[in-house]
Amino acid sequence: MRNFSMAFLCLFLIGIFQPIQAQYTRSMYDKNGKKVLTFSIPKPIETNCSSDAAPAMVKNGFAKDIKFYDALFAKACESHDYGWSAAPWQKAGFPGLEGKKIADERFRVDMQQACDARFKSVFDAARKAACYGAAEIYFSAVYNKVDPDWNSKQARFTRNRDVKVIHSSSSRWSPKVTTSTFNVWGVNKNNDIFIRKNNNWSRVSGKLKDVSIGSDGTVWGVNANDDIFKRKNNQWVKVTGKLKQISVGNGNNVWGVNKSNQIYKRSGNGWVKIYGSLKHVAAAADGTVWGVNSAGHIYRYNGGSSWTKMAGNLKMISVGSRRHIWGVNNSGYVYKWTGSRWTKMPGKLKNVSVAADGTVWGVNDSDQIFKWNGSRWIVVKGKLIDLEVMKK
Repeated sequence: MRNFSMAFLCLFLIGIFQPIQAQYTRSMYDKNGKKVLTFSIPKPIETNCSSDAAPAMVKNGFAKDIKFYDALFAKACESHDYGWSAAPWQKAGFPGLEGKKIADERFRVDMQQACDARFKSVFDAARKAACYGAAEIYFSAVYNKVDPDWNSKQARFTRNRDVKVIHSSSSRWSPKVTTSTFNVWGVNKNNDIFIRKNNNWSRVSGKLKDVSIGSDGTVWGVNANDDIFKRKNNQWVKVTGKLKQISVGNGNNVWGVNKSNQIYKRSGNGWVKIYGSLKHVAAAADGTVWGVNSAGHIYRYNGGSSWTKMAGNLKMISVGSRRHIWGVNNSGYVYKWTGSRWTKMPGKLKNVSVAADGTVWGVNDSDQIFKWNGSRWIVVKGKLIDLEVMKK
């Protein structure tokens, strides 16, 4: 701690500096220093740098200076908080605590770069040394901290700030991340289209009987004539083909069924017919595809022309990922797949939608809208006959 104390002797010299304004575009890097992720955040994030990273003795002795470093390291803290979420590092091939350690190491580099940017002059050498000392304290505190609940807490952090990951179809993972507030799309009994924005419903031009949104924000739909449309540049673009129902996992995973219950998957600029017969199909971004046939039998797609019949009977199904699968039967009872069996959930719905992050919404026979809070259904203002949720 002697080195840390020496470093902080210089901190009183910098209290007059103006706080740095955080920039809300972020980049993250893999263990080889390659940029693998860029993301943006729509508003400032309140980080817990001082409460989580700085030791109590430092906070108590240098409260004003900790305020300065909280501002200086704001960008690094936001990147780190996002990096602690499961989303980016798991998909970059660094799961669990391995991903945490990488995020921690990146945190250190980001703080050092903030010090370099703030203290450029040769006359600022002492201040830069103090800044590096502060960065080491912040880094050491988080690197050596193992919170058994960090994964779920940071996953919530990410979802609560409307950050979405857009996956590349390439085997080399090189996504980008953007923000979106249009997380729920739906249609009413008049085939009017609505999006959920800032806790309110906004009307979208056009008419559809079925709409689907993927985890990357890709939106497709079909109208009363079974014409197919894709949302592009805030316009509906007609796509060749006829489908009565469509499901979008992401931009590279679009499935549908026609009035004859034939199954199709989007391939390039056309459709490929898939073996089998379904009245309802559901696709996820991770490639998981389930469906229900005219008899209510449930099937899971294995690839090629192979389907596995699953236990149970449903009239419709929704797949957010291989871990998040929900459905509704002919009586309106709601079921969740646990990995080996169906568990009956509270309430009755005619349509349910689950997102890749496990967020669940639904509508009942009276067109009332509901969202699942983990233990019960919460009523949402509005009336829809069908909806699709992308995320929380």
